[in-house]
Amino acid sequence: MSYLDIALAAANNQLSELANGYWSPGYPALIGVAIWLFRPAPEQEFPIAHFVTFGAFAFALWSFAFFVRNWRAAISEMNAEGAAETDRHFTPLAYSTFMYLTFTLLPVELVCPDIWVSGLVYLVASLALRAVLPGVGWGNFVSLGLALGAGYYFKEAMFPAGLTVWAMLFFSPRSLCTVSRPRLLLTLSVFLAIATPLFVAVSVKSNRVTFGSAGRLNYGWFVNGLPSIPFGDGTETGALIEHPVPKLSDRPLMLDLSASTGGTYPLWYDPSFWFRDQTPRFGLRAQMKALWIGLKRYMKILVSSAWLPLGAVALILWIPRSSVGPRPIRKFWWLFSWPLVVCAMYALVWVEGRYVGGFLVVWWTALYGLLMLRAGNASGRSSIAWVVICVAVLSCTAGLARVAYGLARALNRPHPPEYQVVGAALRQAGLSAGDRVAVVGPGIDFYGARCARVQIGVQIPFAQEFWRLSTEELRMVWERLHAAGIRVVVAKNRPEYAAPAAWRDIRLSATSSLSILLLPP
Repeated sequence: MSYLDIALAAANNQLSELANGYWSPGYPALIGVAIWLFRPAPEQEFPIAHFVTFGAFAFALWSFAFFVRNWRAAISEMNAEGAAETDRHFTPLAYSTFMYLTFTLLPVELVCPDIWVSGLVYLVASLALRAVLPGVGWGNFVSLGLALGAGYYFKEAMFPAGLTVWAMLFFSPRSLCTVSRPRLLLTLSVFLAIATPLFVAVSVKSNRVTFGSAGRLNYGWFVNGLPSIPFGDGTETGALIEHPVPKLSDRPLMLDLSASTGGTYPLWYDPSFWFRDQTPRFGLRAQMKALWIGLKRYMKILVSSAWLPLGAVALILWIPRSSVGPRPIRKFWWLFSWPLVVCAMYALVWVEGRYVGGFLVVWWTALYGLLMLRAGNASGRSSIAWVVICVAVLSCTAGLARVAYGLARALNRPHPPEYQVVGAALRQAGLSAGDRVAVVGPGIDFYGARCARVQIGVQIPFAQEFWRLSTEELRMVWERLHAAGIRVVVAKNRPEYAAPAAWRDIRLSATSSLSILLLPP
C-alpha cells in the first residue's frame, strides 16, 4: 500500500513524496510512471504493480544473462583450452541456479523492489567483471558507477553494498587486476553524483545527515526491541519512544493517526515520521541474539536448496585438478567476498531471502564456474556433466513446481480478489475518496481501504480487547470516534460473543469475513 500511495502521489505531480524517509524512491517511481501512462481505476492499481514487478523479472533475467556471458569470458581467459567444454556445462547449470533461487527467494508475486535490486546486483557484478578484464574502455567504468547509483535508489542497503564492491576493486593488488585506479575513481565520482540528490533529499526530510532511515529503524525493531507501533513510551522494552502516536483512549486502545503525513495506512506510509528521533543502541547480548537468528535463517535457506552445496562438494571431490593455478582464482576474490559481506551485513539486523537472493545467485554461479576449471581431462568433464544434470533437474523441478502451484491457486479463485470486494463494500457504505475509517486489528494489510481511496484515521490494534467491550463502553467508543471525524468502523472476523451493534457482515472466504459498521448519529 505504501508503494502505491507514493506512486499515485508521484503520478499526480507530487514528486517530493518520493523522498520518503523509509521507502526508497526507485520502485514507486516506476509504478508511478505506469499509473501515469495507463490511468487505471483503483481496482486495477494492484495489477499495474504486478506488471511493473514482472518487468523487474525480465530485467533481472537480462542482467543475469549479461553476468553469465562475462563470467564465461573470465573463465575462458583463465583456461582457454577447456573453455568450450566449460561453457557447454556451465550455462545450463547457471540458469537452473538462477531459476530456482529466484522462484524460491524472489518470487514474482512479491510486490517489492528486491527483484529490481537483484537485477542491479547482476549488472554490477557483470560490469565489475569486465573492469578486471583487459581491453575495457572508460565507458564501462561510467556504467558501473551508474549501476551502483541506481541500486541506492531502489534499496538503501545498496549504498554501503555499492561502496563495498568498489573498495574491493580499488584496493585489489595490481598484480591480480588490470583495473587502473583512476578509472575506478571515475566510477566512484559517478556513483556519488547519482546518489547525492537522494542523499540530500532524505537528509532534509529526516532533519539529519543520513542516506536513509531503513537500516536505523530495522536495527531498532529487530535488535533493540523497539515496538513496531509506537503507542507507548517504550519503557516495557527499554526502547524510549519520544514521539508516540496520540491516543483517543486507553481502553480500548485507540490510536489517532491524523498527525501523520498521509497514506492509506499512515503508520506505514513513512515510519521514520514516528521514529524520527530514535537512534540505534548497541548491546552485545541483543546483537548476538539477532546474529544467531540471522544465521538460523541462512541455514534454513541453505537446507531448502541443499542440492547446490551438494553439487559443489561433488565437483570438489570427484573432478581431478587441472593445470589452472591459484593466481587466476585470486584475481576474482572480490566476486566471492562481496556477496558474503552483504549477507553478513543483513545477518547483524534481519535476514529475508528476498534481501539476499540476488547475491546468493551471484555467489553460487561464480562458485560453479570456478569449480569447473578443475576439470583437466575427459573423466573430469564427464563428472561435470552428471553433476550439472542432477543439480539442473532438481532446481528446475522445484522451481517449476512452485510456479505451477501458484498459478493453479490463482486460476482456481472463484471470486474477485478480497481487496476489490472490501473496496466495493466501503463505497456502498457511503464512503468517498479521502474519508477516514477506524480499523479493528492490524491495518498494514487492509488493502480494501486503498481500493476505496479512504484513509485509516484510527486504529484499534487489540481486537480481542475491543470485542469484549460492553454496550455502554461501545457507546463511549462511538462518541470518541465521532469526535475524531470517523464515520465507519471496519473489522475482520467478528466473534459471536461481541456486543450487539448494527454490523454489516460480508463473507470473504470460507474462513474469513468483514464487518462494517456505519456509526449511529
